Amino acid sequence: SRYLASSQLSDFKIICGAHVFNVHKIILAAQSDYFEAVICGGFKESIEGVIELRPFDHAQPDDTHDDPAMVKILVDYFYLQDYEFEEPCMPMKRTASDDMIGHARVFAIALKYGVPALKRAAVDKFQNTIKTQWSHNDFPSVIEEVYSSTPDEVRELREVVARTILKNPKSLQSKEVEATIRSIDGLAFDLL
Repeated sequence: SRYLASSQLSDFKIICGAHVFNVHKIILAAQSDYFEAVICGGFKESIEGVIELRPFDHAQPDDTHDDPAMVKILVDYFYLQDYEFEEPCMPMKRTASDDMIGHARVFAIALKYGVPALKRAAVDKFQNTIKTQWSHNDFPSVIEEVYSSTPDEVRELREVVARTILKNPKSLQSKEVEATIRSIDGLAFDLL
């Protein structure tokens, strides 16, 4: 972990927008299927020692772009084996739905870059946040994030969402939750 904040002995860079992360090939390759393939596959990025990830564009979001904040969490996880969200500047405070959405985004980036341990950590943190801070008022945005950020066949977070809705039948009385269930393909089927 002491090498995370230092470029000492760094042999690879991840660039995402204005963010530059000095990292170590062995750390990345040992934990990420994607980075192992890039580093060991003789690709240009491995030879040059740098990979550029396209920063997320809020005007045209798609899964080929990465949120620099999520890339930072990914890099932090490689070195610390844990992650936390940064607290926003005052007077804003993180809400439970912010955390659940954040964990869903961490899960999505872990899935994209083939980091199984980070995927498991994101699922665990997502479940824990739901258990301790769940509110049906904020849940529609969480549901939308989970279903939009992962492929249909990736079930971990979707199953947690479905179980949560079924364990809290009053949530089905919420017009927002009902509208969300109607608008998301596959969610009603998951509730059967």
